[in-house]
Amino acid sequence: MRLSYESLGTHGIISLILSGLIMVATLGIGILYFGANVYKLARESDHKSDEDIDVLLVPGAALVDDGIQPVYQTRLDRAASLVRNGYAKKILLSGGCTPGNTVSEANRGATYLRNSGVRDDQIMLEEQSQHTMQNMVLASRMLGSDQESLIAICSSRTHLYRCQVFARFCGIRASLCAAETDLISGVGLWKRLLIEAAYVHWFYTRKVLGFSFS
Repeated sequence: MRLSYESLGTHGIISLILSGLIMVATLGIGILYFGANVYKLARESDHKSDEDIDVLLVPGAALVDDGIQPVYQTRLDRAASLVRNGYAKKILLSGGCTPGNTVSEANRGATYLRNSGVRDDQIMLEEQSQHTMQNMVLASRMLGSDQESLIAICSSRTHLYRCQVFARFCGIRASLCAAETDLISGVGLWKRLLIEAAYVHWFYTRKVLGFSFS
C-alpha cells in the first residue's frame, strides 16, 4: 500500500509529525521496543496452520503497473496452498486501487488465485482500502460480529505484528500465518523492522491523541 495525503487525512499527518517528534525526544526507545516485538513475531510465526480456518485474511501489497510484485505474490501463494490443502475454506483479499494502477490489489490477487487453482466461491474481495489499517477496518465490517468463525491473517513475516495490533484494535480475533517459510536475515530485514516499528509507534500516537481511524 502506498500512503498519500488523501488516504491519511489531516489527523494522519498531524499524528505522523508528532510521532516523529516523540521518537526524537525519547531517543528512539519506543522504536526499539516495537522493533523487538516485530522481530519476535516475524521469527516465531508459523507458515502452516493446525486449525481449520474459516476465513484467511490476506492484506494487499502495492501493484506496479497493475502487476503483482514478489511481496504480494508470496502472500497469495501461501493462501492458495492453505486452501488447496484444506486448511482454509475462504480467502478474503483486502486492497484497493492505488495511484498508478487501474485495478484493485484484491481484484488482481483474485485473478492470481484463480490461476493457482482456487475456486471463485472460495474468494472474497474488499476493494476500497488504501493501507493496512483500512484493510482491518473494512475487513472487520465484512466479517461482522460472527466470532464463531476461525480467522487467520496471512501476510509477510515483518508485517504480521502491525496486522495483529491493528486487527485487535478493530475487534478481529485472528491467528497469524507467515507467508514466507523462513525469516530471511540481512540489511533488508533491519530496514523493514525499523519501518514496521515506526508504523506501530505512529498508530499508538494517533490512538493516544484520540483521532479516529478509517
